[in-house]
Amino acid sequence: MLESTTSGKTNAAPGAPEEPLNIAAFPNDDAYWRVDWFGEIAYPNRYTRRKHPSILIYLSKVTEPNFSADPEVLLQPHSTAPAKGQTRIWVSVGTLMVLRIGDIWHRKKLFLSPEYTRENFRKLRIERTTIDFIKAGLNPDKAGFLIPISEHPWHMNATHSYCLMANLPDGRRLIVPCVELIRFYFGSSSSLLRQIFSTQLRRENLYSEDRYDHKSGLLSFKLSYGMSGRSASDIGRLRLDPVAWRAAAMVSVSMLKAKSTGDPAFIQSFFPFEGNTFLDVSGKWLSYQGEPNQTFLVYGINSCTHSFPFKSLKYVTADTRVKPQFAQHQQPNDKSEITGSSRDKKDQPLIEKDPSSTLQGKTKQVHQRERFPDLRGKPVWKERVLSLKEWLAKKARASKGGAVEVGAIGEGGSSSRVRPTELEALCQKNKLPKQPPPEFVRRPLEELLTLGPMDIQLLTASDEDSWSVPVGLMVTEDGVIADELFITNNDRSQRLRRACAMTVDDGTTRYGMAIMETTQDFTRMYPLGDKAVPVEEILAQVELEFLSLKEETH
Repeated sequence: MLESTTSGKTNAAPGAPEEPLNIAAFPNDDAYWRVDWFGEIAYPNRYTRRKHPSILIYLSKVTEPNFSADPEVLLQPHSTAPAKGQTRIWVSVGTLMVLRIGDIWHRKKLFLSPEYTRENFRKLRIERTTIDFIKAGLNPDKAGFLIPISEHPWHMNATHSYCLMANLPDGRRLIVPCVELIRFYFGSSSSLLRQIFSTQLRRENLYSEDRYDHKSGLLSFKLSYGMSGRSASDIGRLRLDPVAWRAAAMVSVSMLKAKSTGDPAFIQSFFPFEGNTFLDVSGKWLSYQGEPNQTFLVYGINSCTHSFPFKSLKYVTADTRVKPQFAQHQQPNDKSEITGSSRDKKDQPLIEKDPSSTLQGKTKQVHQRERFPDLRGKPVWKERVLSLKEWLAKKARASKGGAVEVGAIGEGGSSSRVRPTELEALCQKNKLPKQPPPEFVRRPLEELLTLGPMDIQLLTASDEDSWSVPVGLMVTEDGVIADELFITNNDRSQRLRRACAMTVDDGTTRYGMAIMETTQDFTRMYPLGDKAVPVEEILAQVELEFLSLKEETH
């Protein structure tokens, strides 16, 4: 039985971020503009953008002066100018991660992201027998439009765009625009969106050197060049769940199908999993055949509880242009060796053009709410440079000329002075990327650094504390974790101990170093030589030694 809970009122989410993006394609006037709907995918101007497709966005001018104090009025058709005269703009598909239906923009920046009506659909069953593709203008058996224009006129210029309809047990229905499905489930970075909207989705463009341990549930891979680490979890889902892969691949399939027939390319996609979920969404209830509240039209998905197909995830990024974050006792001898790239203009706008193929790229972080509660208990970590010695060998290009006036999302492909810009999600879980090491890591690390300059590579830079991951690789055949690997908190609750792993190179010998969270320092060093030892082997070894020591002391 599916349960639905209603918030009872329409609230406004904090929609204006601290540093909102300046998207040049949006109107630059005194009006407030509502994002009404997503349209087709195309290359509207091949002279300026050939490497990255764009999506058509429909906007309406807000005419209700009191909308900011009372966002509920925005659910009414009279709150905007007539939808038949909508303004149409093209933006890069990579920009989708910052766009939601119903958002209000002002002077090219996000002004407000209203909640509208918020619903929680519990025990929502997602499978082939409960979902269907529909077009936004569907009138089944001429019995009535599922999205009545009298109640929701804002889709009227894109009635051929695709939505996914989920049939609810009580006879009602849930409708989600296909673009919103992709935006939510794979909108963790513009680089991932760019790959999904490419003409053919290829695994080698996302990851390589992948391994999955069925016993521990650990997935590891190397991200392809240019892929953001913020998308590692989404890529992990694509790696392990064939339903997710088909959902993402359907985007390019639907684009190619439209191209072959000469029709506008309205994308199709579906949920990237099958099974039960708790779906938190915002949107509007619509009537059907005179009955109110029969169809819930989703403007934005807020969160989805369906589980990811791994227990932990370790990734390596192909882009090593990452500054060291723990450089105590290590300073460069010649500071002039470090050179910076050209500075950017303040409040640099993002334009619709292929960026430069020679300018160094930059990353802009976009704050998002937590999308997937399942990831709270699943550690995701990467490698990170700690020492300056290695960083000095990876100098940025020298600064030339004045400030870079504009940026653009997408792969470099022009000689224009346009900064390549990557957008990546920054959720509450990973809001502190520069945390100092926890106490059990700090002491051994400081002692190590007093020995002199050396190359140090952190192997467990997690989203939780930036330094360590929960232990638990050593499990029995039944999947049971030893009691000794748990630690009791002050409130008497239990949690898994944490461990930190790194490689250390003093110029003559290379070691694997593991630090276990205990009441007393528990650090182990393992000679590595030239071989590449997976971090899970280092962690499993220190867990095994820790458990062996516990047995000896009992």
